[in-house]
Parts: sequence; structure tokens; C-alpha cells
Amino acid sequence: MPNTLLTASCLSYLSACKFATRKISSDEELKDFLGSEEHPLCDYAYRHWGTHAAGCHEEGGIPDVVLLQWGHYPFITEGGNFDLFERDHIAVYYGLRDGLLPGNEWYNQPTSIMKFTPLILACTHGNKDTVQLLLSCSNVTINTQTEKGRTALIAASDNGHEAVVKLLLSCSDVAINTQTENGWTALSIASGNGHEAVVKLLLSHSDVAINTQTKDGRTALYAASDNGHEAVVKLLLSRSDVVIDTQTEDDRTALSAAFENGHKSIVDLLSKSFNVDKT
Repeated sequence: MPNTLLTASCLSYLSACKFATRKISSDEELKDFLGSEEHPLCDYAYRHWGTHAAGCHEEGGIPDVVLLQWGHYPFITEGGNFDLFERDHIAVYYGLRDGLLPGNEWYNQPTSIMKFTPLILACTHGNKDTVQLLLSCSNVTINTQTEKGRTALIAASDNGHEAVVKLLLSCSDVAINTQTENGWTALSIASGNGHEAVVKLLLSHSDVAINTQTKDGRTALYAASDNGHEAVVKLLLSRSDVVIDTQTEDDRTALSAAFENGHKSIVDLLSKSFNVDKT
């Protein structure tokens, strides 16, 4: 049972280093602790115990030593922001259903700093079973935004978690066009990352807004073209309502971005579509 052994070893090591009692409250303090020469294995133990713990389900369940009773667990979130997690935030992020508290009082409880809800955390990590559990609760809120404006759908789309996106889109009250603080939507961020299957799912939703711009003027088509994601560009161009020549704040278009980055096949696609659109 390698994962069970590794989980117990990692957490026992962190416990011996008195990690739980240090009350780390900043990014700098966490980095100092993990980089300490006094405890050379802390960095590995901290970063990987959760992954090993998630693998324990196939080996009979997580070991009792798992420190889900930790309060204010220091964590660097997606995007590099420092946050503090409670027990259930840790459990949903790593998909440790055995560690969840009974009842549903915690379902909408955000983290203390960045305001990640359990659903957003589960969607970020692509934990489909945990997402299903949370969505089965009648009082779970699926459109809550973090401090940076991310929703569960944006988090899942950003990371290419197709199965989770499908679950969220099956909810009648999902807000598909919500924007982050910088103006990114689920569609534009998935397009920029080249997540073809996710983009296809989002485009199948009748309410999706395809031409929404970020604060600096980028659209889904621009993001996909700029990053060379040809398959996604084709999907977006198949929509009759796509606007091809939208400009960013520095007067760049999808075509000019693709040309500047040497994406010849995308330049050809956009040029052809642009000419057809103008006839």
C-alpha cells in the first residue's frame, strides 16, 4: 500500500516539524518553513501528501494520521495567492471524501483570504466525485466568486476538467458568462488554454457569450489565436455570431496576434473567414 505509507510518512514528518502549531500566516513564512535546512523533507511532504492521500481510497481509505483536524492550514492557491484552509477545504481540494465533516453547514464556507468555496476548490482540482456530492446539496451556491472573481465553472474550464464542466453546465442556474476581475469568462480562459473539449461544451450552451472582451480587449478567439490553438479557433469560427476583427486596447486583432506569433495555419483560417465575412 504505497500511497498509504507515503501519506502517513509525509504527515508524520510534518507533525514532527511542528507544522500544525507554527501558525504560518503569510506566503513568506510558508516559503521560509518549506525551505528550512533544518527540515529538508518538509517541501516534499507538504506538497505531495494530499496527492498520496487521494490514492489511498483504492488501498482501503486514508490513514488515521491524516491531519484534517488542522485549522488555518497555509496554502498557496492557483495563481500564487496565499490562503488559509479549514478541514473541509483541504478534503475537497484533494478529493478526500472520508475526511469531510457530516452535515452540510460547510458546503458554502469560503476560505478566509481568497474566498474559495469548497465547490470552487473541488472544481479547480477536477475532483468529479466531490463536485457531484456538493451539487447534490440543495443549498450549495454554484456561482459564488472568489476575491479575483473566479467561479466554479471558470476554475474547471481554466484547468480543462471536461467532466466537471459538464456537471456544472447541467445545473439550470449556472452563470456561464460571469467575468473575473480581469474580464475573463469560462469560454475565453478555456480557449486561451486550448481546452478543446471544454470549449465545445461551453459553445453548446445556448446562453454563452462568444465575443465578451477582457479588460484589455481580448476575446475567446483572440486568446486561442494568440496561443496557437488551431482546433479551438476552428470551433469558434464555426459560430455565425463570432466577431473576427475585435481589437484589444493596443489595437491588435486575432489575425495580427496569430501572424506575429507565427501561427500560419491560424492566419490562413482567420484570413479566409474574414474575407468570407466581408463579402
